[in-house]
Amino acid sequence: MSPWLVPAVVGVWGSCIAAGYVLGQRKGRPAAGLWLTVILSILGLLILACWPSAGRPAQQAPEPPAHEPLMAADSIQPQWEPTLAQTDSWIWR
Repeated sequence: MSPWLVPAVVGVWGSCIAAGYVLGQRKGRPAAGLWLTVILSILGLLILACWPSAGRPAQQAPEPPAHEPLMAADSIQPQWEPTLAQTDSWIWR
């Protein structure tokens, strides 16, 4: 084993810890980033990179109000009537 191997491994491990802390801060989880990289090194960085951010919840599309019918903007469609929904076409005979 060469005498330069140990400092090189410790240097790579230390840089992984620093990168894990910075990545954890960006995702809102600095302690998790630090500990994952202290324990798992490069594998901890990969796990941290796949984690979602803590500060931003997933955005959901707002639901339309239940009492209003859905209408397109500037629509020329007539209002919906259930009696018109019956299919009595010569195509289906």
